[in-house]
Amino acid sequence: MDKIILATILIIILSITVMAQPSNLSDRELLIQLYAKIDVIEKAVSKIVDNSELVQRNIINLDKRITKNESNIDLFCENMDQIMAKWNILLTFFLTLLVAVIVSIIGRFINGRKVKV
Repeated sequence: MDKIILATILIIILSITVMAQPSNLSDRELLIQLYAKIDVIEKAVSKIVDNSELVQRNIINLDKRITKNESNIDLFCENMDQIMAKWNILLTFFLTLLVAVIVSIIGRFINGRKVKV
């Protein structure tokens, strides 16, 4: 990354010096302009570097969140399996109780009610 930035700066500086129009400015004034342009380029490069570091930090944070969400989803699936097993047991107990009640009601109607004397 640093080599690319350095190469870009060199290309910009060389293109400025090669394509420079002849002017009536003195060497001192040209040097001042060159320093000003280099300062602008350095600020732009530092902004690019700062932004790339910020982007890398954001990527790391997002990766951590994704990893955390994946582990939460895995935990949820494991808990869902346990809940479904408990639910199936409770449903079996309920259906057994319901069948027992229905059988006892049918048995009373078939045998008739016993009258106490």
